[in-house]
Amino acid sequence: MTVSKLFYDEVDSPLGTLTLLAKDRTLIRVDHGPFLTNEQHIYRKWLKKYLLPTEIIYDPDLLSDVKKELHEYFIGSRTSFTVPFQLIGTTFQKRVLEALLKVPFGEVKTYQY
Repeated sequence: MTVSKLFYDEVDSPLGTLTLLAKDRTLIRVDHGPFLTNEQHIYRKWLKKYLLPTEIIYDPDLLSDVKKELHEYFIGSRTSFTVPFQLIGTTFQKRVLEALLKVPFGEVKTYQY
């Protein structure tokens, strides 16, 4: 059985600690809170549903571009991102995330069902 490898790091932000999760060099999740808090409550259930079996490895170098772009965003010098990412979730969740990607920087949108 092949085991997928995911990589994580944490970054401090004005919102608090963010955990970054990547598969290869592609960002797949950004979560509020430190890895150890998220590991049991979020990742194990999520991975079981979408990416089992998986090994999660701490690798700050792999996510350095993501951390740099997030830092630039939070200090106001970046309004869009260039790092590769993959949307993982149900069809509905992906549709919601795709809609969020269309909201221009600095604008607030609401949605209607």
